[in-house]
Amino acid sequence: MTRPRPACLAIALLTLAASSASAQSTLTRWIEAETARVPARTAVYVKHLGTGEEAAVRAAEPFNSMSVIKMPIMVRAFLLAEQGRLSLDERVTITRAELRDGTGVLQYHDLGIQPTVRDLITEMIITSDNTATDLMTLKVGGVAELNRWLAEAGIPACGWSGAGSSTAGGSWRSSTRPCATSRPRRRPA
Repeated sequence: MTRPRPACLAIALLTLAASSASAQSTLTRWIEAETARVPARTAVYVKHLGTGEEAAVRAAEPFNSMSVIKMPIMVRAFLLAEQGRLSLDERVTITRAELRDGTGVLQYHDLGIQPTVRDLITEMIITSDNTATDLMTLKVGGVAELNRWLAEAGIPACGWSGAGSSTAGGSWRSSTRPCATSRPRRRPA
């Protein structure tokens, strides 16, 4: 049995590496072509979890991701509920001061309704309700606490920037790639 020569082995490895890089470049070029057809500034980051292949277009650019903030708020609320620090059955009275324009249905209900925290989470996610989002932001400790928790979770590139609520001057900021690829160093409290 003959052993492969080092030169042949090196050429084979370089060919495999070039082939892999070419496939990633092809995917990235395809994503660039598709996003160019969209009449908006877009960013995409994808990673095949099985192979580790990645493709990115403007993935490191910060974007105002708007309603994406609702996912970490929901996760934080469920973690607090799991720890016994937040009751999903707690009722929250909605007054005129809590109402927010924009998306969602809570702004169209009678004043004084008392949805549960669970109901607020549902409206925040399903109807992208801004009133529910602001109320849930307060329930998970406010903007500063949410940002602290995200940073502690190893996701410092995501969070609120500016002051205020979702519809009162604040905005969710993220860089597509750091938010998408960050994994918590440990499960934050």
